[in-house]
Amino acid sequence: MDIGGNISQTFKERCGFKWPDEGIKYLGIQIPHSLSDLFKVNYEVIVAKIKKDLERWTVLPLSFLGRIESIRMNVLPRLLDLFQMLPINIPNSTFDNLDKLFSKFIWQSKRPRIKFQTLKLSNLQGGLAVPNLKYYFWAAQMRPLTVWVRDLSKSQRLNIEKTMCERSLESLLFSNISIKNVHMGEWTRVTLKIWRRIKQSFGLPKEI
Repeated sequence: MDIGGNISQTFKERCGFKWPDEGIKYLGIQIPHSLSDLFKVNYEVIVAKIKKDLERWTVLPLSFLGRIESIRMNVLPRLLDLFQMLPINIPNSTFDNLDKLFSKFIWQSKRPRIKFQTLKLSNLQGGLAVPNLKYYFWAAQMRPLTVWVRDLSKSQRLNIEKTMCERSLESLLFSNISIKNVHMGEWTRVTLKIWRRIKQSFGLPKEI
């Protein structure tokens, strides 16, 4: 597939391959012609499917805990696949929208008797461990950092990111330098943005 539209029409005709304009599907991930549409063709589609499923399941005779388990066992795995495979940013509005859908399903469209943020807490903290999607997303996006720090030369992705970044990746983790001023791949930039958001959220040290 001609991602980015950089291959000439003459070359396409000479190759004899089929060049789909609408994109391709690989390992369950939809890859569009333009990478800027990754969120739209993957996350917007799966959120719409989840909404439809939760609306259908509302009439099922499930207990309060059963509804929470349905989210944990059926809905979460579908999102985890995207979290781990796509290094793109997800707006907070998407997480807020999913939280509202979960709350509506758990309480059967009735007024919640417990704050949803409380339900997200662990059992030891007085919650019911309803999946915190933002934390799952952050955890999935932080996986490349372990490769950066350990400098695993066998990783094909690490070698590509190193080539595209003008500074060492591990040095950027605890550096206050503006990433806008550093030449790097766009997916590397997204990972660093999320990492800095995590440090700010949890009060982690800015420098090593």
